[in-house]
Amino acid sequence: MGTTLHGAFSGADNAIFDGLRSRGHLAGILSAPLPRRIALYQQLRTIRLSKRAWGRAWRRALLKSPAAFRARTKVLDRALRSSDIPFDAVLHVGGLFAPFHGAHLKPVALFCDYTTKLAEINYAPWFGM
Repeated sequence: MGTTLHGAFSGADNAIFDGLRSRGHLAGILSAPLPRRIALYQQLRTIRLSKRAWGRAWRRALLKSPAAFRARTKVLDRALRSSDIPFDAVLHVGGLFAPFHGAHLKPVALFCDYTTKLAEINYAPWFGM
């Protein structure tokens, strides 16, 4: 089973999942959307006078905050544990959330490309972690 956050990464996740699917090795792909109530709370919590500053603040809160990490992890954990699709392992993309909260149901392989490290070094304002 593949796990990702649709649209949040460079596209490498799509390429890997497409390759696995074409070979019959992918049971499905699950995303970890942020629950609407948490997204709304984060947007309200980060209100700034400047529209640009507010945009930066809420995007960071929605993607890179501990609260967003925990919320997405819980969403994905429930989806994996209740999945009707049989799977043997999880290929998890990125570090913005985890596939399981607590004990792992199945083995997990984590895929992270080097873009996070490059962002940390070369574009610290965006990285923000």
